[in-house]
Amino acid sequence: MKKSLFFAIALYILSACAPAVYTEVDKVTGTRFVKCEMYLTNNDFREPGYSQKLIVVKETKRNEEPVFNWYDVLTMSVENFEVDTKDMYLIVDDEVFPLENSYEKRLGERNVNEKKEEVMQADSSKVSVVTGYDVVQKNVYQMTHPVSAEVMGRILDANEVILRYTVGPRFINSEINGKNLVNLKQLIAK
Repeated sequence: MKKSLFFAIALYILSACAPAVYTEVDKVTGTRFVKCEMYLTNNDFREPGYSQKLIVVKETKRNEEPVFNWYDVLTMSVENFEVDTKDMYLIVDDEVFPLENSYEKRLGERNVNEKKEEVMQADSSKVSVVTGYDVVQKNVYQMTHPVSAEVMGRILDANEVILRYTVGPRFINSEINGKNLVNLKQLIAK
C-alpha cells in the first residue's frame, strides 16, 4: 500500500513538472512542431455540460512561415442539440474571427457502469452483487481549426481568448485563461 501511494505521489509530481508547451522535430521532413495541450470545461450554468481538449500546434517547415492548427475534441451529453460546426468563432479580446474546420467527425460514445453493493450471506461473509447499471452516452466532436498567423499574433497581446460554439438555442464559450493562456502565448512566441 505504501509503495503504491509513493508511486502515485511521484507520478503526480513528475506530471506537474512536465512542460505544458513542448517541441518535436520530424527527422524525416525536418518539420518542427511546437505543441500545447489544454483541458476546458463548462464555466457558466447556462451552458450545456461539456468537456473539451485542445491541442494547439505550430508547424514550421524548412524555409517556410509557421502554420497553426487547433485540434479540438468536444464531448457533450446526447441530450444536447448538435454543435453547429458552421457557426463557430474565435474571440480575441473583443475582436471576432470565424473559426473554420478543415476536418470534422462526430462519434457516439457509450459507457456502461455496473452498480455494486456488498451483501451479507447467512454465514456472515460478504459478497459483491450487481444491483443495476448506468448507461452514459456522449457525443464526441473531433475538429481541426486552421488559424492564421495574423490572428495568432493578436493573441500574444490579448487578455481574453474565447472559443464560441452554437449548440441549438444555447452557446458554449470556452475561455482560455490563466495558465492555459500563458502557455498558448509561449507556443506562439517559440
